[in-house]
Amino acid sequence: MAKRIYAVPGESLEQYALTRPPGAVEMAGPRPGPEYAAQSDGTWTVPSPEPVYAVPKDIWLARLTKPEKRRAVALSNTDDTVADLLVSLTAWSEIDVDEAETENLLLYMGGQGVFVDEMTGEDITAARVPELLEPWTP
Repeated sequence: MAKRIYAVPGESLEQYALTRPPGAVEMAGPRPGPEYAAQSDGTWTVPSPEPVYAVPKDIWLARLTKPEKRRAVALSNTDDTVADLLVSLTAWSEIDVDEAETENLLLYMGGQGVFVDEMTGEDITAARVPELLEPWTP
């Protein structure tokens, strides 16, 4: 009797055995590389990274265009809410894009004219806010 390859679905450890270990499935072949994980159908796949909702500040700020940043800074001179947000951004290490408060602040900024198409002058808040709330995939 020949040894077969087994692995637990979702894990990357392959086991060569005569009998199936508990929780394992028989694999179609050896693991192609260390980044592969077993699937319940006996195949190996590279798992998709989990999205991160706490986006590092520098990565999140890079999502804003230069004109959006300029408008926000200019608006902060006359709008205390935007000024408070910009001060907070300097203190935070990450932006939690899954929080309703983050979305509400972005919608507020959009209502104050921060998200505007440079060519047409059209308000693009409805398109920009979902982009800014996307989770980060490292």
